[in-house]
Amino acid sequence: MTVAGSRGRLPVRAIDLACAVLLCLGAVRLFGVVLQSPLIGYANQYDMVRTSACVDLWPALPSPERYGAHQIAPVERYVAETLPGGPCYPSTVVAFVTLAKAVVGAADALHLRDAGTFPLRMVGIVQALALAASVLWFCMLERRRPWARLAHAAVFALVLADPVNALWLNTLYTEPGALLCAYVAIGLAVLPAARVSRWPVIVAAVAAAAGLAWSRQQYAPFAVVPLLVLMPYWWHRKRAACAVAAMVLMATWVLQPWALSRLPAIAAANAHDFYLGAALPAVRDEAGALRALGLPANCRDAIGSTWYVGMGRDPQSQCPAVARLGRTAFLALAWHDPMLPWRILLRGLPQAQVGWMHYLGMVAGGRFVDLSHEHGLAAASIATVIEALPLDAYFALLAAFAAAFAISTVAWARGLAGNPDDDGWLRAMALTGATGAYALASAIFGDGYVEVARHALLMHAALASLALLCGGRGWRWLRSAPLRAAAGAWPRRLVTNLAPVMIGVALAAALAASMSLAARRWPLAHGVLGMPATREFAGPVLDVRGWAVDPFGVATVQVAAYRDWNDRHPAASWDASFAGPVYGPLGESLARYFPTFRDAAHGSFELRIARSAWPAAAPCLRTRVLNGAGVWTEIDRRCMER
Repeated sequence: MTVAGSRGRLPVRAIDLACAVLLCLGAVRLFGVVLQSPLIGYANQYDMVRTSACVDLWPALPSPERYGAHQIAPVERYVAETLPGGPCYPSTVVAFVTLAKAVVGAADALHLRDAGTFPLRMVGIVQALALAASVLWFCMLERRRPWARLAHAAVFALVLADPVNALWLNTLYTEPGALLCAYVAIGLAVLPAARVSRWPVIVAAVAAAAGLAWSRQQYAPFAVVPLLVLMPYWWHRKRAACAVAAMVLMATWVLQPWALSRLPAIAAANAHDFYLGAALPAVRDEAGALRALGLPANCRDAIGSTWYVGMGRDPQSQCPAVARLGRTAFLALAWHDPMLPWRILLRGLPQAQVGWMHYLGMVAGGRFVDLSHEHGLAAASIATVIEALPLDAYFALLAAFAAAFAISTVAWARGLAGNPDDDGWLRAMALTGATGAYALASAIFGDGYVEVARHALLMHAALASLALLCGGRGWRWLRSAPLRAAAGAWPRRLVTNLAPVMIGVALAAALAASMSLAARRWPLAHGVLGMPATREFAGPVLDVRGWAVDPFGVATVQVAAYRDWNDRHPAASWDASFAGPVYGPLGESLARYFPTFRDAAHGSFELRIARSAWPAAAPCLRTRVLNGAGVWTEIDRRCMER
């Protein structure tokens, strides 16, 4: 038997064999990570505390160390402890951890193990089993469509089981819940049109969307998208499903803010990081932007700061009014400056190129062990390839991704009326592309430039999945009879078949060229001034020290004195000298945070400014970075008290 019985197509048995091989490969990769000893997974940069507070599990470390971050290496054993008033973040992953606790509790009750500490690996096993079971379930649902089965098996082996994704399983982070629910939601949305209107599939699709919304606050608005794709099919066959989906999502959107109201610092930090750390540094008129947002004029001193870095002052008290701003307030800025969103987005794109969390230790008992530098199946990842791309090649990849997403979405929407029973490939392309695009946009427009790579995690999974979908479709298309028939009717029918591809290539080329050009004209640098630690200048000399990085490399760091922030010309300026390697508080290299930036490991600079050389009428200092493309970026500002 062959697929559709046409000559030249692959036999079903060959596809089934390929599926079996890919499923086995995925299982080996996935459980090879989860079961490896010592434990491998990402260390806690603090956010795991929010899950610990919900499930009463804390690292088996002395108090108070167990309640904070332990970034050097993951902790393998946990202990049960209730922390009254803890910062519980009720996410989808809490359900998996609770199930893992129940399994361990049952093993203890049956005396199958020595009761004591909780093995974090059990959380990884439960989440890995859920992921593998979901893939097998889809292979069963797609038993009549061999190519769809092959797509699920390939995504499992090459994307879901990729160590960049699998390392999250042995953690209490919220990322595994988002990855699993996004995969299930997309997989259900691309089933055959007749099958998506059956109640078991409807219930599963609504549950997956709700799980995605609860996985991270970031994905709550996006959870409706997979259901919107299903709505046209439900409307024709099961209109009650539309009402069920609407009620569940409305309940989620009401309950989640209420559940998170006990953690007001999350919303305040996100607003600070986005508006003060990303949006306002990119505006053309700072004073006008502050007025448009309804922020006081003294917030201008805080432009460029984040929730964690305050430029000589307590960052969380510099501009408290920013905490009340919602995401829609940004529209007031974008309305007057339509290019503002693109400038903000472009500055974060180089950080989103990173798939591995290099700044987190990955092996229990080690010290910042980075598996991306290892060899073997456990370290083989598509993220390593993407990180090694030159910036322009990375832009070209993103442009191709965007073009494929746009064309497939338009093609699917146009075909809804004429071909309601499509094979699901366009839906898969559109939803996968939408997931990746939303992950990237919500990472930057949700929390500024803080941990962009981590918050845009699903973008990497979407990129790899889109490549597989395009490659598989292209291979099938090239072997198909319609293409050979079109070739015989050259040139009209062949051009008609290739038109979407040619449009996509042209669109991708235009997008890639525009991003490369904009990157050489818009600010991209990042940096921090570590000294002076305050805004007081009491001695004869001011010591200035910090670090700066840029994708094009740092050519010059300049500190200039101004009378106030409206002054366009400095009263005096000084060029800093480069001081060599940069290390964090735990001894980690700066290159771990910016691995794709040129010479990031040696980004430190220093400068000594004599009081006699500093005009007394110009107390305000701006620190700016000139990159290799000749573009200046401000990384610090502060008016000193002399």
